[in-house]
Amino acid sequence: MVTTKRRSSNADKGASPVKTEPEVQSFSFKGVVYESYEEMVKAKRQRNADMLEKSGLLDAAAQMKVPSKKSEASKRGLRADRKRKDSPTNLPPRRASSRLKGVQADDIFIADEMRGGKIILGGSGDSAGVLPSGSHIYVEEKTDKFFKNRINDGSPLDVKDAVELTGHKWVKDDSVSNAQSFLEDLNMSSKSSDVKHVLSPRGVAENISSQISQLKIDSEECVAKVVPDRIYSVAFHPSSSKIITCAGDKQGYIGLWDVDSTSEVTDGVYLFRPHSSPVSNLEWTKCGTKLLSSSYDGTVKLFDISSQKFTEIFASYDESPEFKDRLGYGLDEGHKFWIQYTCFGPSENTLYLSTSVGGVVQVDLRSKGKIAFDLNLSEKKINSVR
Repeated sequence: MVTTKRRSSNADKGASPVKTEPEVQSFSFKGVVYESYEEMVKAKRQRNADMLEKSGLLDAAAQMKVPSKKSEASKRGLRADRKRKDSPTNLPPRRASSRLKGVQADDIFIADEMRGGKIILGGSGDSAGVLPSGSHIYVEEKTDKFFKNRINDGSPLDVKDAVELTGHKWVKDDSVSNAQSFLEDLNMSSKSSDVKHVLSPRGVAENISSQISQLKIDSEECVAKVVPDRIYSVAFHPSSSKIITCAGDKQGYIGLWDVDSTSEVTDGVYLFRPHSSPVSNLEWTKCGTKLLSSSYDGTVKLFDISSQKFTEIFASYDESPEFKDRLGYGLDEGHKFWIQYTCFGPSENTLYLSTSVGGVVQVDLRSKGKIAFDLNLSEKKINSVR
C-alpha cells in the first residue's frame, strides 16, 4: 500500500502564501512499513516465493524439466521402398549449378516466374533454335492436366490405378495384389451375418470391447503409419468382429489399416490415392461395403469394396463452358472454395455438402442427379452438416 501525507501550511488557513514542504510517501505491505518502493516489492516477491515453496509447485516443475527419452516413429505400416529393382545402381555424378557459378545457361531456360503459374523462358545459345540468344520474349502459362489438378477427369478408378497413383515410393511389387486380397476378405466379412448386428451398439460393444481395452498408444503393436502426410479425417469400419480404421491425409491419400492383421509384409496397411488434395471427410455406409470420401480438390467419391472401384459421384466446377453439362457446374468460386464436409442423408440417394465459403448443398443422386438446393448459411466455412 502506498500513502501520501502533506503537511498543512499557512496558505490553507488563509494566511499569506509560504513555501510548502514536499509530500512524504510511505510504503506498507502486510502491516509492515518500508522506506522505499523497491523494498516493498522485494518483500512481495519473497512472500510469493515462500508460497510456491510450500505448495510444492517448484518441485513439480523441476521434475517436468527432466529430459525424457524421445519417442521414435512407428516402424509398422507404410515403409518407403528405397531399393526398387528397377532403380539405377550407378547414378551419374551430380551436376554443379551454373546459376551458382554465375554462368549463363545454354539453350532454353526459365528466366523468371510470375503469378498465375506463368513463366518467362529465355534463350542463350545458337543451338536453341527457338529463341534469339539472350532474349526473354517467350511467355508460357502452365496449366493443370485436369481441373484443379485432380487425379483424373472423373472416370472410375480401380484398385490397381488407385494404388499405383500413390507413387513409386510406396508401391511395391505385391502392393496391388495385397490390397485386392484384403478388400475381397473385407467384402465377405461385410456381407456375413455378424456385421448385420452393426445397428445394435450393445452388440458391438460386447463383441469388440475386449479388443479395444487392449489398445495402447505406447505399444508398438497398436501404432502404425497409415498415410504419408498429416491426417485430416478418420473413420472406422462398422464391423462387429474386426477393428479397421481408415485415414485421409493432406495429399489426398487414403489408407486402410486392419489393426488385427498379423501380416509382417504389410502390417495390415493398404494405401490408395483417389484425391489430389486434403481428404476432408470419410464415412462408411451402414453395411460397411462402401466408403464415402470428399476432398479439397472439389470431388466426392464412393469406394465400393465389392467392385473395388472409386467412383466420382459429385464434383464442383467453375463457369467454364466445357463444364456446363456437369452436375456441379458453377459451384466452384475460385481458389478459396473447397468441399469442407460431406455425408449421406437418410438414404444413399441424398448427399449433403458444406463448403469453405459457408454454403450448404443438397444433391439428389438419383437418375442423372441434380442439386436440390444451394444455400449460403454462413460467412465462414461450415465444418459439419447433419
